[in-house]
Amino acid sequence: MKTKEMEYALYNYFSGAFPLITTNITYLKDFVYHECDILMASKANILTEIEIKVSKSDFKADFKKRHEHDSPGIKHQYFAFPKDVLDDEIIEMIPKHFGIIICYKTKYIETYMKKIPIEKTSYYVRVIRKPKTSPYYNKTKLSDKDLINLYRLSGFRYWTGKLRELKHEGLYLERKIK
Repeated sequence: MKTKEMEYALYNYFSGAFPLITTNITYLKDFVYHECDILMASKANILTEIEIKVSKSDFKADFKKRHEHDSPGIKHQYFAFPKDVLDDEIIEMIPKHFGIIICYKTKYIETYMKKIPIEKTSYYVRVIRKPKTSPYYNKTKLSDKDLINLYRLSGFRYWTGKLRELKHEGLYLERKIK
């Protein structure tokens, strides 16, 4: 399973409980000091992080980073894996306060209209272990100002991605003229 697929599956799973779900936030003053693959803000303005790992080597590389997921503004944290990656060795390495999620997909044929069957993909999420409160959490909720800043960062991430797509498709040019 690819990262984009896992992001989509996780968004669909958590979107009812978290009004703000964004990707790749690297810094939020007083709250987040490391890159979060997915960062979610609850209705009570409390943060939850999901770290996505698509392979065993990707997971092990995370332990070589300096930060150790120790941001004071994040109450709950999860590691999410494709179903076929998670094993007992990985589970033993995951800090006890982290929740564990598996993601998987299936393909099926929709035969609602028998004349035109449609092949579809479904994504599924299963929480294997619920998170406990992070030992680094300082019980601080996002203020309205902090929440607006998180929305701003989320929008910035979205629009930067759109510009990258335009450049990739050759629709936006930026080059030196000699």
